[in-house]
Formats: sequence, structure tokens, C-alpha cells
Amino acid sequence: MRIQACFGRLIAAVVAGLCATVVSVHAQDGPVLVHALTENANAVVEWEQKTVRIKSLDKVLVDHHYRIKILNEAGAVYAGVELAYDRFVRIDGLDGSLYDAVGKKIRSLKKNQVSDHAIFTQSDLALDDRVKQHDFNYRTYPYTVEYDIRMEIRGTFFLPSWAPVRGQGLAVVNSTFTVETPARYELRYKAFNYADEPVTSSTAKTRSYQWQLKFFPGTQGEYASPSWQEITPGVMLGPSDFEIEGFAGRMNGWEDFGRFFSMLNKDRDQLPDVVRQEVARIKASAADRRQLVDDLYRYLQKNTRYVSVQLGIGGWRPFPATYVAANGYGDCKALSNYMVALLKEAGVPACYALVRAGSEISDVDQSFPAVQFNHVIVCVPDGKDTTWLECTSQTTAPGYLGDFTGNRHSLLITEAGGRLVRTPVYSMEQNAQVRRLKAVLGNDARLQVTSSSDYLGLRQDDLHGMLSVLSRDKVQEFLQDKLDFATYQVKTFDYNEQRSRIPSVLEQLEFEVANYATITGKRLFINPNIMTRWYRKPSPDKSRQWPVRLGEAFLESDSVSITLPDGYAIESMPPELTIDNELLFYSTSTRLEGNVLQYRRVMKFHGGTLPAGKFGEIVTLFDKVYKADRGKLVLAKVN
Repeated sequence: MRIQACFGRLIAAVVAGLCATVVSVHAQDGPVLVHALTENANAVVEWEQKTVRIKSLDKVLVDHHYRIKILNEAGAVYAGVELAYDRFVRIDGLDGSLYDAVGKKIRSLKKNQVSDHAIFTQSDLALDDRVKQHDFNYRTYPYTVEYDIRMEIRGTFFLPSWAPVRGQGLAVVNSTFTVETPARYELRYKAFNYADEPVTSSTAKTRSYQWQLKFFPGTQGEYASPSWQEITPGVMLGPSDFEIEGFAGRMNGWEDFGRFFSMLNKDRDQLPDVVRQEVARIKASAADRRQLVDDLYRYLQKNTRYVSVQLGIGGWRPFPATYVAANGYGDCKALSNYMVALLKEAGVPACYALVRAGSEISDVDQSFPAVQFNHVIVCVPDGKDTTWLECTSQTTAPGYLGDFTGNRHSLLITEAGGRLVRTPVYSMEQNAQVRRLKAVLGNDARLQVTSSSDYLGLRQDDLHGMLSVLSRDKVQEFLQDKLDFATYQVKTFDYNEQRSRIPSVLEQLEFEVANYATITGKRLFINPNIMTRWYRKPSPDKSRQWPVRLGEAFLESDSVSITLPDGYAIESMPPELTIDNELLFYSTSTRLEGNVLQYRRVMKFHGGTLPAGKFGEIVTLFDKVYKADRGKLVLAKVN
């Protein structure tokens, strides 16, 4: 399976503050580092000044000067600098210095110590994205590094942001963000986790805005917390009018933003005659509209592959449909544009759709139109039967998005402008894992197991990805590491995929587990829950700060039948347990029918986000399920 977040790679880096690696300060110049500030810190930003000067619609200057004290090895991740650039972003200067624990300068950055290389992956064909990197590679703690960076951005389509707390374990003594604009320039901004309005000042020709963060203590992440960007202070900038490589647009609303992309895409949907003929053939054989969409999508998958081609405005504008038809490849923009063109030729209206992709990424801020997207997909509107298409994958089922782009907002691009809509949310029943196991336990504690498991929706994503890229031998190796047993052997395995709107994978296994039961004297201890065990066991945290984000809803159902060895009788069984609350439904039952043990387990996990005050209840609840899933049955040998 091939799914790529391929859109605006460099811009995403700049907007996220990739050029904002932090630095350290001379020990004698900085304020006293109080215990409260550094208790959970691995590094401390002593001083930072980031200034963005918008000179015109096609020129933005960025000056970034900062110092950071690296306290220990874990803080060394904040000691280097990494600057992405391309034809829109130019690095005009990079200076740096290294200081020891008492503030004595050890050395300065030399130009020949800065690496400069293209940003390529195995799927990249042509990119003008590059990155400069530097690290003093000093390991005597504590030490201080200082960097001074000067950059120029050609255009105002994307503007740098301010994220002074770049990660866990980073304390901030003082960080200042200043934006200077022409007096008549309409700057849009949005602050996150920052209560104060910016300090503003004006002259006849300019206007400035300033934000400041002082004495922010080092913070470690919490179990199942929101993304770091959602819980720490920051400021996002957005233009009103903007330019990029000669293209002008407005970004005051999502409609304006969409019109700009509609303009970029205009007349890039023309197809060569040979492809038009193929579309006509596919249309003639389709029984209905859904089949037509599915068949055209499979035509795309069969005849194209994902390759990143991003040069100049091509980082934002799709290559024409004729380019994809001729070459058989394209990036997410080009392939999505080609898919829209195929559908249009068949008389099916469809929309090019921008989305922020990633399985663990926050949704776009709906209230602030700005460059918040990194990927393109296709939406085929049809009332309640809307179809979404991921065009960079050659194996994904038509209409299925998964957790890469599902359950978030996407911007549909139309001639009338942009419109935010939500991509599919997969229900508990659609994210199901249903297992049926038959097992035989021998007198030697060896367990012979035949397993049949259905994985649906999000629960099949990993298996689908594995089956798409691994050989059968590699799958065998994977299975030998996957199962939660100390010693076992997979004898046979088989997978059958159904690539429908909610795809599924049927997994059939035969395996043998050595020493599955524990034998102590005349007693034999066995866990009737063979395969599906709860693994989440967070530690209590009375000082929990942030909401608990528990992910998507899912259903697990296990039916287990174990034939017990002759000569044993049940001495005790694990207690049955039923839990039913706002977070989950959980039920287990165990009964004996002759010498066959029947075990039933059902978990309905509602997922979602709960307030921090609920964390204690969540810990207790998870612990109950964790222990119940490992409860033992005791068999005693009959004389």
C-alpha cells in the first residue's frame, strides 16, 4: 500500500517552524534557572527573538536569533539546526557558536560544517526541496549553543509561525515573536494557548505585532494527550492578499482559498484521446454510478503509481492530466487531478480535496483559513453516498480512507470556491475484529490452535499494508514475531482480502504454543483468552493536565473453544466481568461443556476524548480489563 502526504512538504516545514531550532545562552548572562522551570526540562531556551518582516506581497524576511542550554543527553535533540529551503525560500545567513558549562566560547560554526543536500525519498523523482543541517556534536553537559538565521521567502502564500515550546522537556525563559508589515497590510493571526493580545505599534509606513512567552516550565508529555501543537503556546499567521511565483490570491475565507486553487487547476484536466476512449469503454460496462466510480478508480490504480514531482509552483499546482497519462506517475496533486479528469470525462462530477493527512495529526483549525494542508484526495459527492478516493495508493479499496485522512476536515475545491467538509468517520461496528478459535490442550501443556479472524475497517489497515508489500516468506517471519506467546510455531496461514467500501481481511492461522499452561503439582493453570488481550495500562497521574484522547471506536469479539486434557477437572474459573459505561462495554463469560471450555469476550470501545478529570477512572477501568484478560482457569488432576 502506498499512501503519501506529498503536498507542500517544504512549506509545512517552514510553517511549523523548522527554521526555529532553539539555542542557548552564556551562563553568566541568563537569568537564574529556578528549580520550578527546569524540574522536567532537558533543555532551556534562555533567549529567543524571531522577527518576520513582510516587505511586500512577494517578499518576506525572517531573522531568528536564539540560545539554548542543553542540560543532558535527552536535550541534545534541541542542539542542532535544520533549515529547509527551495526556490521560494532562500537562506541568507547561518551563524552559530558553542559555549561550555561556564559560558566560555569553545568554537564558532564554520560554513564547511553545514551539510546541504536534497530532500529525497525512494518515491521522489524531481524536487527542488533542499535542507541545510548543522550540529556541534558536543557531549559534555551542560553546554550552550547559539544560532543566528536569516532567510527570505518569495511570496506571502505561506508565512512562518511561532512555536516557542518545540517539544517535550523544553523550558523557555524568554521567547519573543515580532511581525512587521506595511502600514496598510492586513495581517491575520491566531494565537493558541496564549491569553494576551499582541503588543502593537505603528509608524507612518509600518505596523508591528509582538508576542512574548516568559518562564514556561519544561513539560513532559502525558499518556494519550492531544498533539503537542494543541496544548502549547503558539501563533499562526495568515495573509489576506498574497502572491506566489506570479500568482495572486486572497485568503480571507475558505471560499477565497478554494478559488485560488481552482484557478491553479484550471484547464489541467484535458485527457488524450486514447484515455478518453478507455473511459468510454469502462462507462459502457458499468451497471451503475457506484460501479463506474469504482472501475475508474481501479483503472487509475492499475495504470499509475505515486512519484513525487515538485518543482517551483508544482509544489502546489498539479501537473496536467496529460502528463500523468503519458508518464504513468504523479504526486498526490497530479494523481488526484487525473482522477477528477477521468470522472469528469465519464460525466461524474468530482472535487479535488485538500486535507491534512497523518494517522496521529490534529485536524485543521476551521476558524483560520491558512496553509494547513499537506495532501490531496478526491471527493465524489452523491448525497449520503459520497465516495472518497485516495489516489496515491495502488491497493486501497475504492471509497475507503482509513486513519490517514479519515475523520477530519477537507477543503473541497470548486469553481465557486472552497468548502470545508468532514471525511468519513468509521463506526465501532465498522472497525471490528471478530475471532473464532478452536484449541486442544495436551497433557504436556502444549496448545494446538486453529484461528479464524475477521478484521474490518481501521482494524485491517496494518494487515492490508503488510500484505501489499511483503512476500509470503516475510509474512511468515512477521507472524513468528507478532503473536504474544513465549514459544510458538505458525504451521499454516492464509489471508483473504475484500476491498469494499469498508474493507476486510480474513486471517486463518494454525499454530502450536509450547507450555501454554502452567503445571504446578497436580494443578494446571490456563488463560482461556488465547489471543485478544488489552495492553493499555497507564500509570496513575493525579496532576493530569490535558484531555485524554483515546482514539477511534472499535469492536472486538472472541469466541474460544478449548478441548481440555483427560483426567482433569475444573477447580476454579476466573470470575465473569461486565463493564458498561461511557468509555466501553466489556463482558467475559466462561463455562464448561463436557471437557470443552467455552470462553466468550466482547469489547465495545467508544473512544473519543474525555476530560483530564476522568483520567483516574480511566486508569482504574483499564487496569480491570487488563487483569480480566489475563485471568487463569485452574484444573486439578483427578486421581
